[in-house]
Amino acid sequence: RLFPASQHPLIRAVLNRLVPPGGGFPGAGDLDLLDHLEQAACASPATRRMFVEGLRQIAVESEQRHARGFEDLAAAEQEAVLRQVEGERPTFFDALVSQVYQGYYSDPAVIPLLGLEARPPQPLGHTLPPFDPGLTRAMTQRAALYRRP
Repeated sequence: RLFPASQHPLIRAVLNRLVPPGGGFPGAGDLDLLDHLEQAACASPATRRMFVEGLRQIAVESEQRHARGFEDLAAAEQEAVLRQVEGERPTFFDALVSQVYQGYYSDPAVIPLLGLEARPPQPLGHTLPPFDPGLTRAMTQRAALYRRP
């Protein structure tokens, strides 16, 4: 595992700050998105390093500013820490937000809350109008665009 168990409370708190619970929706940290984040973070050695260092920076910033772990901070304090890290590590922060949104909005617990069905588009997909052969009339009356052998 890329993220040790000791970091899981930090990660859950960060995810809940990025997508907080409300309106009948769970927070991103309340879902099991750790596997999704680890898979994304392990895409390459550079991405792995970026995620490890970015999460470490969140923990360090929290300790330096407030002498407490990120998960123990009030919402406004957490937001200030994340804004600081976003300013210092914009590439990490953009990648983190992107992965959190992808994992959150594709989670089986969230899809029905959005009013969507998790199913393939067919056979219950969009209804197509009956085929109109008149649409191809101009092409069938045109001369061939190739040479006959």
